[in-house]
Amino acid sequence: MRCAICLSDLGAGGTQRLALGLAEHLLGRGHEVDILTLDDPDAGSLFPLPAGARVVGLGLRADSRGLLEAFIANRARVAALRLALVRAGTERVISFLTTTNILTLLAARPLGLPVTVAEESSPGHEPLPLPWALLRWLTYGWARYIVVHSRGAGTFFRGRLAGRVRVIPNPVAPCRTATDGGPDGGGSRTRRKPVVVAMGRLSPEKGFDLLIAAFARVAPQHPEWSLRILGDGPLRLALLDQAAASGLADRIALPGFSAQPAEAFAAASLFCSAARVEGFGIALCEAMACGLPAVATDAPSGPRDIVRPGVDGELVPVDDVRALAAALSALMADPDRRATYGARAREVTERFSPARVWADWDALIDQGSPVDP
Repeated sequence: MRCAICLSDLGAGGTQRLALGLAEHLLGRGHEVDILTLDDPDAGSLFPLPAGARVVGLGLRADSRGLLEAFIANRARVAALRLALVRAGTERVISFLTTTNILTLLAARPLGLPVTVAEESSPGHEPLPLPWALLRWLTYGWARYIVVHSRGAGTFFRGRLAGRVRVIPNPVAPCRTATDGGPDGGGSRTRRKPVVVAMGRLSPEKGFDLLIAAFARVAPQHPEWSLRILGDGPLRLALLDQAAASGLADRIALPGFSAQPAEAFAAASLFCSAARVEGFGIALCEAMACGLPAVATDAPSGPRDIVRPGVDGELVPVDDVRALAAALSALMADPDRRATYGARAREVTERFSPARVWADWDALIDQGSPVDP
């Protein structure tokens, strides 16, 4: 079977990792896979590309100035996607992220191709311009399935769309590091340092400003601890300024994007997700797989499906710096509880094992059929 995976680009992010992981899995099952992006043909990928996948960049990702230009550009994107699907001889289509999903559905509709779309964020809390929101409700009725990563996200789609929703979490593999090559992520307490680690795109919804503020509150009581935030994005300079203004520039590091974060997770003692909105929380899962206890905001709508309060971490209200600081401080001061939580945290690799997740995806792809007339 020939499958097309459509997404906007192959940059840094959980969506790209999931899409490439799915491509690798499908190739392993003997399918042919085309990865279609709106990005430039020579844009490249920040993650390793699966051997055997054909990557096609359509070069149509440029921003538009005004509604008319946007309309013309999106018509061109739909036409280019449709042509690419026809030329590839596509039999199944999987698309990621809302606007790309809409464009893909518009492109595939006249071809009668079964399309599965995946919402990577929490759709009820994702800012979406009115035209795109209307188009989502129109076109998602053409999708064979709508994949979300958490139960909470699935409740957004009601009425005629509810029956198309399938909840499939992201896969979480055992933690492996270059230093030990084993699955436990360097879990020995003697190898860990007093570091709170976080990871994600440096953008408002990830709440790193809240994390820095919370860490600044507790830093005087825990002078040996530091904060390390992995990732890149538009708020990088603002977050560096915030760290400097707190007087903790020497204890708060933003080293940038990491394609292999397991080393940082294995060396840290605590993971924190301060997100305001979270579709699932793959960084949270990967950290827990490395034996890190977690403090996470109860952001809509993924973390509550991942963190088990009192078992492997703690959940705190969104946008509550005081509660976040208190939860961090309590675990920073209690190595025994960190060790207990960390040992249970590794169970995330069983709860969201790749074998289970890919089996759920296989069921959707194998059952795909032409869209309803």
